[in-house]
Amino acid sequence: VESAAYTVTQAVEDQQAQTWKIKLLGENSGRVDQPGGTYLVFDLKRKRIMEVNPGESRVRFTENLPVPRGFNILAMLTDLKESAAKAQPGVPNREIGGVTAVGFIADVNDEAYYVWTDPKTNLPLAMEAERKLPSPDSQGDFTVVKERWTDFRFDQPVDKSLFDFKAPEGFAVETRRAPAGNASQRDRVLRDLKRQKAAIEAAKKKASENK
Repeated sequence: VESAAYTVTQAVEDQQAQTWKIKLLGENSGRVDQPGGTYLVFDLKRKRIMEVNPGESRVRFTENLPVPRGFNILAMLTDLKESAAKAQPGVPNREIGGVTAVGFIADVNDEAYYVWTDPKTNLPLAMEAERKLPSPDSQGDFTVVKERWTDFRFDQPVDKSLFDFKAPEGFAVETRRAPAGNASQRDRVLRDLKRQKAAIEAAKKKASENK
């Protein structure tokens, strides 16, 4: 598999869901079209990302990104069986696009996802997760976040110009380097780890309730 495209939809509590359109080309290139019109183009090999804001005619290049060793979203998607969780409570199969997709739980970047794959290709047709994240403004409360990955397409014709690292003509350009590790960055990492743990625990609880 050389390319992929899919949609990520995220809903926080009862708020209106937000949608991201993801495109991957090889193991290093990707594009994320975000809600509101801003889009990101990233190059993992060169550890850089370009953020384009058409509404403000502004582009920001960030270099020296802290990319984890072996980070490869396309490889993860094409071999989700390798990420299958050890404990499988029995996720029901699901009809998706006329295919009886095989369901299981996968640990993706330390987060638990319900996954449904095509039994012939083993490629994903849908992924879902529900997380309870600590609310930043109150103690003991949680915010429920629901996430769905859908509309998967693999090895479809790709417009490679969508991944160009070139600012649109007339846009203001800013270039910066990603900050080196510091206290605030460590705090962000710790918060992310706590959120990931909460997501895994929520998925485990949901799985046990479905038994």
